[in-house]
Parts: sequence; C-alpha cells; structure tokens
Amino acid sequence: MKRIIFVLLFYALIFQIKAQAVFRSEDVFRVESLTWYGLNFTLAQLVGPFDNIKYSTDKDAAKLRDHYFRAWNDIVIQENPKYNVAKFYKKKFVDYDLSEVERLNALINPEKILINGIAPRLTLEKIQSAIHNYDTKGKSGIGLVYVVETFNKLLKKSIIHVTFFDMSTKNIIFLKTMEANPSGGGLRNYWAKCIHITMTGSSERWARWKKEVTPKRKK
Repeated sequence: MKRIIFVLLFYALIFQIKAQAVFRSEDVFRVESLTWYGLNFTLAQLVGPFDNIKYSTDKDAAKLRDHYFRAWNDIVIQENPKYNVAKFYKKKFVDYDLSEVERLNALINPEKILINGIAPRLTLEKIQSAIHNYDTKGKSGIGLVYVVETFNKLLKKSIIHVTFFDMSTKNIIFLKTMEANPSGGGLRNYWAKCIHITMTGSSERWARWKKEVTPKRKK
C-alpha cells in the first residue's frame, strides 16, 4: 500500500511540474497552438490628424477608443482569410480571446490618446507591465498580442510590438518590433493595412527569428 501511495504521489508531482513548465523563446516556434489576444492600445499614442478627430475634444478621442480600437481588433476575426494568424505564425490551431484587450482598452483615458508631436518609445519594462495586467483565466500555453506603440499620421507609419508571452506567468518570452506604412480608404482600413503588413512581415521573418533563438547543437 505504501508503495502504491508513493508511486501515485510521484506521478502527481511530475504532472504538477509539467503543468507549471515555463515556456522559453524557442517554444514560440515549436508549439502548434497559441492564443491570439488582439491589439493592445493601452500604451499607444496616435500622432497627427485622424480625419475629423480633434486633439482637444475628449468626445472625439473617445470615439477612437470606443469605436476604432474595437474595429481594428474585430477586423482580424471578421476578415480571417486575410488576417490569418494561424497561417502567418505557422500554427495548426489558434484560439481567439479579445475579452482582455476590450476590457483594458476601454479603460484608456481619452485625453492621453492623441498627441501632436513625437511619441516616446516604449521600453520592454512598460510592455511587460501591460502584459501583467492580463487575466488569462488560468490558461496555460503561449499568448500573442500586438502591443501598439503608435499610429503616426504625420510620418505615415505604425510601430507594433509583436509580443509572445507565457500565459501562466504572463512573462514575455519573445518580442519583435515591426514598422509598417498605412494605406487605403477610410480610417479603419488605412491603419488596418499596418496590421496586415505586420502579419505578413512576421511570416517572412519567421525562419530567421526561429534561427535566432534555436539552441545550437554541440558538435
């Protein structure tokens, strides 16, 4: 009986260790599934004139937060064949969870969304702090979120941090910063182009990124 109890405890311990396994950067390229957490605008600053959105009017800035931030997130799901996360990031399965970006984006102060100048660069510490605000609901695995630094109308470019994180620890395990140039008609489509370019650019660089983090075999 003691032997049976010992064996059961041993396997329970092994199971617990596996359940608490920490993902590393190379696992981003090894695993076959991930969770898409959308576009996080909590650290974003939008520069320049955004159609009829005015710098001084909180109501207009709130429209960016309440309508367009959601629209740029929704387009990834609504136009999935074009914004195919699984295809661009070489995964067999992708779970979509926008509940956290919807919650966090809704808390953004409209007064801090629009600026008419140079947007300060984001640090890794600030991005990590934003990820720690996520409620992953006890899920494990690897999450992917686009942390938007800026949509800059004056320079006609976006800066988006492609951020992979361990859903259990909420620690960033792999991050790449991508720039893109917007185009298209209408405010939604104009900046959605940057989202698509970020995805296609990630796909084009995937093999190179994988090589950067794959441990070299000893000869």
